[in-house]
Amino acid sequence: MTQNTENTENTAETVTENTGKKPRKGLFYYIKLGIVISSILALVAASAAFYVFHKLTTDGNLEKLINKELTKATGMNVSFEKIGFSFPTISLHNTKIATDTPEMTLISHTETIFVRPDFFAAIQGRFFIDKIEVASSTNDLTIKTAAKKPETAETENNGTHSQTQKFDLAQVEIPFKSIDITNINVLYKDLPSSSKHEIRLNNANISSSMLSKQIPIYLDAEIKDLATIKLDGNIEWPDTLAAKANIQATNADKLKEVIPSEYKNKIAIEKFFDLKTEAFLTYNFAQNTLKLKDAKLNAGKNITIAANADLTSLTPVLGKMNAQLYSTDAKFLAQIASPFVPKEYPFEVLNGKIEAKLDAEFKPNSVVSYNANIIPEQVHFKTPMFPQQVQIQKAPISFDGDKISVIGAEIITAGQKINLPNFTFNIKNKTFSATADSSLQLEKTWKEIALPLAAKVQPQNEEIKNIEIGGLAKLNIEASGKTDDPKINGTVSFDNGNFKHKTLPEKVSDINGLLNFSLKQIETKKITATFGKTTATVSGNIGLGEKITLDTSLEISANLGETLSSLKPLLPESVKQIDVAGASDIQIKIAGTADNPTVSGVATLKDATFKHPATLRPIEKINGPIEFSLSDIICKNLSAYWGNSKATVNGKITDFAQFNTNFAFTVEPLDVTDAAGFFLTGSGYEVRGNGKGTGTITGPLEKIVVNCEAQSFEGTANATLTENKSVFKFPYKNLFAKCEYKSDVFTISSASMEIFGGNIYAKGKTFLASEPISFDFQTNIDMVKTEDFLKQNVDKKYASMISGGLKGAFNARGNTLGLSSLTGTADISMPKGAYNSPPIIAQIADKFKEAKFASGVIENVSGNYRLENGRIISDNALANFSEGIISFNGSIGLDATINGTSKISLKREVSLKDSTLKQLIGDKSQLEIPIKIKGTLMSPDIDMPIDDMLKQAVKDKGKELINKELQKLGDKLGLPLAPAKANETKAAEVKAAETKKAVEEKTEDLNKKIDAEKQKLEEKMKKGLDKLFKKK
Repeated sequence: MTQNTENTENTAETVTENTGKKPRKGLFYYIKLGIVISSILALVAASAAFYVFHKLTTDGNLEKLINKELTKATGMNVSFEKIGFSFPTISLHNTKIATDTPEMTLISHTETIFVRPDFFAAIQGRFFIDKIEVASSTNDLTIKTAAKKPETAETENNGTHSQTQKFDLAQVEIPFKSIDITNINVLYKDLPSSSKHEIRLNNANISSSMLSKQIPIYLDAEIKDLATIKLDGNIEWPDTLAAKANIQATNADKLKEVIPSEYKNKIAIEKFFDLKTEAFLTYNFAQNTLKLKDAKLNAGKNITIAANADLTSLTPVLGKMNAQLYSTDAKFLAQIASPFVPKEYPFEVLNGKIEAKLDAEFKPNSVVSYNANIIPEQVHFKTPMFPQQVQIQKAPISFDGDKISVIGAEIITAGQKINLPNFTFNIKNKTFSATADSSLQLEKTWKEIALPLAAKVQPQNEEIKNIEIGGLAKLNIEASGKTDDPKINGTVSFDNGNFKHKTLPEKVSDINGLLNFSLKQIETKKITATFGKTTATVSGNIGLGEKITLDTSLEISANLGETLSSLKPLLPESVKQIDVAGASDIQIKIAGTADNPTVSGVATLKDATFKHPATLRPIEKINGPIEFSLSDIICKNLSAYWGNSKATVNGKITDFAQFNTNFAFTVEPLDVTDAAGFFLTGSGYEVRGNGKGTGTITGPLEKIVVNCEAQSFEGTANATLTENKSVFKFPYKNLFAKCEYKSDVFTISSASMEIFGGNIYAKGKTFLASEPISFDFQTNIDMVKTEDFLKQNVDKKYASMISGGLKGAFNARGNTLGLSSLTGTADISMPKGAYNSPPIIAQIADKFKEAKFASGVIENVSGNYRLENGRIISDNALANFSEGIISFNGSIGLDATINGTSKISLKREVSLKDSTLKQLIGDKSQLEIPIKIKGTLMSPDIDMPIDDMLKQAVKDKGKELINKELQKLGDKLGLPLAPAKANETKAAEVKAAETKKAVEEKTEDLNKKIDAEKQKLEEKMKKGLDKLFKKK
């Protein structure tokens, strides 16, 4: 027997560890284990007592006999050192039990077992133990292999069941009245699951009654560093244990070891370490069934779970169970659950309660059907992914097998309630169906939900913050299908919605209509909106496939000014100076894909207005269709007015970044009066007339180029003099001009017109950007009749004072302040003409008292002129007429003022016909008369020095007479007293020097004679002059 014991010990020490991991044992398993070990010890004690009782009266070889019989009875090696007897108690000392099988190894050592047989029962021939006490036992139990599956009826019928026969407890009569067990220690090793536990049976008591099959049982045990177990109840012999069980966890770290590894680091066991459970259980040994009644699990102060169970089999588990989680702090549960939530979906529960109920049924083949209900109560949570708190007002969640249902859920966030009337989800096939609806206050939804979300998506887009949204909307959603292939349909109904942005002068309001959506497309059904005086209707579909496709139409009855104002933030800088007004009906078609859409449409303009610096003035009354797309804008027979001139425009605009134009236009009528008035208002210039024109408009809008040809069949140009406000009129015919507008410069490459019976040809530039507007022109005139000009611009009495055609050219620069601004040069001639008493000539003739001089024939007029500060300046103007030549040096103002000098050169034959002129001309070949002229052309102030000329003529005549007399006197005296002629001056000077001394030596007497002769000559000249002037 000693050898067997050693072998058993050695075997226990050298057991090879099974590396296969198996499921861990539950607490109830350890309860059963303790009962089994205790029963073995009790059986050993009872058997020993029986044999002691029996053999005490038979022989003395007691120890050997007991060892042999117990070994045979238990199938284990049983031994003890000695047996003590103190009537009526038998004591077994140092009892050892050992066994080693393929399934397990057991080594047990018990210090003392006290057995008190019932001798009265023995006298009656029955074996019965009055009391057994077991104390201080150590046990090493090693499980080598996993437990075998329960045998089925099929294996039993095939004769393949285990050789271990079922033990029928009903056939066993309980041989004891009371068993007390204290201080039993078991070291349990489970090699298949690599687990090890120390179990301590602090106290156990089992008692029976001869009159009842009910055996009271009490058990107080501890699984070291794991839990304490108390059992208080009865064994209904032979098959049922009915007792109240209490279990309490003692060590969080050890408790974690029984948690599966995939959950160990996620479950914060310390949060609910104070784990207690109590239940009334009924366990049937024979049928392997278990019932739990009023079971309660308390995890700290926060979690309480009640449960009931009726398990018809424990191996396998069959039967029903229900459990209820009482109202529990949701925040606490969330802290427990948070490790199971992926980091990319963080959340924080703020408050609220959660209840839960579970009904489960365990069916054959490990099938479990269950129905669970989770009932949140006012649960508030928040997540960084969502800007506002979410309140789950109610959301009863039901689990029924593979089906999850939520019926009548209500969720509130940002004051918006979302209803979930129905939601179901099948876990097994991953199918679902759901409906949701909500009445949204868009202002709250936008400010508190959508706007913060948008700010997260586009943190740099500050413009999002300037968007305001308001109004009401109703949302309805239906969803179904599989999670990997969902089908979602819904509607959004807008009720007086509105939209505003700081760039818009007014908000977009009265947004009404229905929008249908699914995962495949969004369909709009006549959603209408108003923007000031603009209304819009949107219809069509947006496809949500791999690429977003568009098939929508937009109808707008637009106020163009408001529409452009709203679009200006989106326009390139080059076209932001555009301003428009008026009305338009716009139809827009959007198709294609979102990354490459095609946009086309027609805008029918109604009395629209277009403004841009390049057009100089607004283009008004624009009517007609404009076709447009993303690449161009096309005008076909668009009519418009530039002032009072009507244009018909055809062409297109391309390259919207530059607004590149390419138009052809016709203008008829061309209101010359209005067009010229636009440029010349307040300038003193005025042009009147009508005509027509054609041209092109090309280039970017900021650098627009206009080429045109204009005709005006008849009209008038007027020029006002700044000084006296008098007006010169220039009526014209058949005006034709080719011109170009570019970069604020209006260039006339060629122009011609008929004016005053002649023609004018011109070219030049007008600088529209200068202030005031300036111009620079080169002009040629061909036979422009002066008499026609005079008839148009002077009093009738002067209308015929000059006649004849003018030819020549002039280059002039000036501005729109008036003719007085003109500067330049001119070369003008009149080949043939006539004059008829012009005021200047008439006054000259009056001076001579010769009326015939006032009229005559102009044989030629020529000269070069300068224009400076509104005055015509000449240094060499000459006019040939039949009597002679007249020249002019000075200036004539465009206001008809004159200031200068003139010289009339009369032919000798003409002068000799007049007695006065005859006196003036003397022996000269022609008579030159200087004249000073001031005043105005129509009322000149003539200064002609005739008197001085006559006096000078007398002086000259007197000098001649004196010289003759002096010559005579000198001849008499032998002295050169007469003045020398010019060609004799040098010789005379020499001779005078030689004779100076001689002359000085003449006597005073000679001087007196000379003075006397001189006096006589003066008296004679005086008489002659008197005669001359008396004749005048």
